[in-house]
Amino acid sequence: MLNRMMSSWYDAAFKPYALTGNQFTLLLFIGKAKSTNQKMIADMLLINFSTVSRDLAKLSLAGWVDMEKGTDARNSRISLAEKGLELLANVLPVWADVNGQMEELFGSKTSESLNAMIELIKKRK
Repeated sequence: MLNRMMSSWYDAAFKPYALTGNQFTLLLFIGKAKSTNQKMIADMLLINFSTVSRDLAKLSLAGWVDMEKGTDARNSRISLAEKGLELLANVLPVWADVNGQMEELFGSKTSESLNAMIELIKKRK
């Protein structure tokens, strides 16, 4: 329930950009990686492969990502398009604002605890 509530908060903030929180996460990951593939995105972000595929199709259709088809999804290259870089530049302050609001609401101790939980789960994987 907490995940859905927090996701809806990001989705509402990103709505003016025709972007969801999950799509923003993909854009941010692709931007940091410079060039990646669908399998790497799914593995690193712990997102179902079919969900990544659906969101990437939408991001590509919007002109935010460039996708070079390979022999299969593991060999395809995905990178940010110029339009995607511009979108990230506009949306990053919105994301930072929502993060700040959440930290203010939950307190820094809760944020630190959540980050620690994430790190523990990553190590266990």
